[in-house]
Amino acid sequence: MKKRVASSHLFLTELLLSILLLIVIIAVCLQIFASADRTSEKSQELVQAVRLASDGAEVFYQGEDSASFAEVFTKIEDGLYLSNYNADFIKTASGDTTYIMRLEVQEKEGLKQAVISVSKADAMIYELIVEKLCQ
Repeated sequence: MKKRVASSHLFLTELLLSILLLIVIIAVCLQIFASADRTSEKSQELVQAVRLASDGAEVFYQGEDSASFAEVFTKIEDGLYLSNYNADFIKTASGDTTYIMRLEVQEKEGLKQAVISVSKADAMIYELIVEKLCQ
């Protein structure tokens, strides 16, 4: 009888340790999946910021007096233009702004240089510097 009780205690102890090990493995896997999700979100944000900056560069190459430039950017002061986007990277009015694309234009030595930056809450996501000849 004692031999049977001892073996059942051993079985229950082994079962309890197996369950504990399974819980630890599940916790580690959940942390890995959560980290992968955050990395995926940051990557998607970077991809969208690069797309916005590239679109801004194309509009800059068309000229500051073009119709598409006025559609994309709002003039703040000479050489400084802004464009506001919501959380889904859709152009919006300033009230629902999550992302801001900023374009700063400077002229030097026969070149126009534009610094195009995309930021979220004062944190820079992406910056692109482009130049074109002055006409």
